[in-house]
Amino acid sequence: MTIQPRTLLWDMDGTLVDTAPIWAGVWGEVLSSLGVPLRSEIRSRLAYCAERQAIDLVLRETGLGTEHTDLVRDQMNEKARARFAEDVPLMPGAAGILREASERGIPQALVTSSVREVTDLILPHIGRGHFAFTITFTEVASPKPHPEPYLRAAEALGADPASALVVEDSHSGVRAGLAAGARVLAVNDALDLDDHPRLHRRTTLEDTALDELLATG
Repeated sequence: MTIQPRTLLWDMDGTLVDTAPIWAGVWGEVLSSLGVPLRSEIRSRLAYCAERQAIDLVLRETGLGTEHTDLVRDQMNEKARARFAEDVPLMPGAAGILREASERGIPQALVTSSVREVTDLILPHIGRGHFAFTITFTEVASPKPHPEPYLRAAEALGADPASALVVEDSHSGVRAGLAAGARVLAVNDALDLDDHPRLHRRTTLEDTALDELLATG
């Protein structure tokens, strides 16, 4: 008999909030100021990168070189702060599930590959109060796809990872959740994933009730 998950561990970008268009705008502005176009193939890969990975990718693929690292990071952070302070749209269905889980006392944590500074700008748009614990790229030694972020989140909630449902939209996040021993719900049709007994899939969270979400785990 499968026991329903008693803890929800949420990814942020692409799972709870639609930040990909915002990041594309930020990177477009940064590269435009340096006289470099943001090619579509770079834009699509940036959607699933943490900050350090994104900067490395941009410098490598545009030929700017590592001597531009500090300049690119500073410009990216300045423009991102301005964008994320304004508005961040939630993914369809996310707000209702978060609210119902909070009302029913189901422990929830946010586990993101964004840095702390950016995460703290986005959290008010999601609802900081939904989460008993948040962990970002800034606080881990080994980010996703390593299991450390999800293991630490489960520990902080006093939960066995096996009793948790991880909700993710990226390869690295899915791998991290499975490696942590949790059940994982992948909400992204574009992901090419191998079958796994603890891996489940949905196209979207829209029109999904909390009990339905937990049943997939």
